[in-house]
Amino acid sequence: MKIRGKCECGAVTYAISPGAVVDVANCHCRTCRRSTGGTYVTWATVPRSAFKWTGAKPSVYKSNPRTQRYFCRNCGAQLALLTAREPNTIDVTVATFSNANPYQPTRNIWLRCQLSWVPIDRRLQRDDRES
Repeated sequence: MKIRGKCECGAVTYAISPGAVVDVANCHCRTCRRSTGGTYVTWATVPRSAFKWTGAKPSVYKSNPRTQRYFCRNCGAQLALLTAREPNTIDVTVATFSNANPYQPTRNIWLRCQLSWVPIDRRLQRDDRES
């Protein structure tokens, strides 16, 4: 069964092929925090070939020369990002999945940037940057 997701207002939607999620990580970098307003963002990494926009096309913001972030122009929800570092994959915000429960993170990344008051699950792999 495909993974489906959408922004808050429902205008921008997407589908991911079954079994395509290859990684789920909590990112604590400053850029992710600022772009979402959250204390960290949980991303699912999938092959670009397994991902498809199915509704309105998202708006694009280049957060740096190597990264494009996709968001809804109506409600502002951040949905995905592409990075030149991994051009064959796309990272999708797990919180926008229709059913996010099965996609638990296995690691925390960019912990060198984490907010000191955010609790970290010690059972997950820890990376000061991103491996």
